[in-house]
Amino acid sequence: MMLSKKSLFTFWVWMVSLGSQAQEILFYNWVGYLDQTLVEQFESEHRIKIAQDYFASEDLRDEVINSGRANGFDLVLVDGWSLQIMGNKKLFHNVSDLIRSMPERFGSEFQQACGEYGIPYSWGTLGIVYRSEVARQPITSWKQLFHPPKEHQGKIVMYSDIVDGTASALLAAGQSPFTSDVDTLKQAYGLFQTQAPHVLAYEYGDSYAYRHGASSEMTMALGYSGDEYSIAEVTGQADWTYVVPKEGTVIWTECLAFPASGEIHPQTLEFVRFLSRPEIAIQNAESVWMATPVTQALELASEEYRTDSGLFPDQEVLEKSHHYQPIASNGQRLRFKIQQSLR
Repeated sequence: MMLSKKSLFTFWVWMVSLGSQAQEILFYNWVGYLDQTLVEQFESEHRIKIAQDYFASEDLRDEVINSGRANGFDLVLVDGWSLQIMGNKKLFHNVSDLIRSMPERFGSEFQQACGEYGIPYSWGTLGIVYRSEVARQPITSWKQLFHPPKEHQGKIVMYSDIVDGTASALLAAGQSPFTSDVDTLKQAYGLFQTQAPHVLAYEYGDSYAYRHGASSEMTMALGYSGDEYSIAEVTGQADWTYVVPKEGTVIWTECLAFPASGEIHPQTLEFVRFLSRPEIAIQNAESVWMATPVTQALELASEEYRTDSGLFPDQEVLEKSHHYQPIASNGQRLRFKIQQSLR
């Protein structure tokens, strides 16, 4: 007898629940990337504690996962590009059955980005965050990040991520952000050398802001849509703004994924389904100020949220933007060498 999709999913949940029952869900996440009131709501409803550990960079997160040290985590937030690579290495569970149990919940492009190994959590763009009251002219181009105006010199925080950091330099040079061409990557390296004297720190701007608070000297950084709000909150500097440069950008998707080194507990599945409910997804998105991939959640969104051009760029910008693509192994090695030379 052929089982229905619902029956197949019920059987799968029963199979993963045969292991020990989790009394705590440990979530490896960006700092400040989950509404605490929703954590408390879930804990109250399900009597399961949500504990979070935080990574300061994607490189650090990937090092933890690739080294086998992710076995303590029940859930990890991973960008779609990295998830496909690590999923193919069998570092994450295939969750095709869970995906099929939530049909039409997410935009197809976001589920495609997460593939068979993750559930879409957020999406957005790469861009530049800067202090508008410090800037003597608006920041509109990637070139200004590498040839900064005088008022930003010595005050740039540059995220030295092998993919996104390099992509920003390639976009500034008018090149594809995912190329593996040696001469083109050398061109990008030249921009990093030009930028170096003006860099305050090589780290994620959000992490720098959390560490320094009101004493932050940063006035410009490579960042992501929504970063301007968290940076303004922790520094007390209300003039932070975000821009997608005129040359275009890359579009990312963050995914909820289950490390293959451990079991999938039913409580963790319930937590993921909880976060994916439209009314929960929009509360989380508006609290953190990130773009949600849950399509029905947008119907519940505030006018301020729906019309935020930092979260939802106009069509002209999107047409010049790039979804993440596989990078050849030689291109990955060169990117690693470039970013290592900056630290």
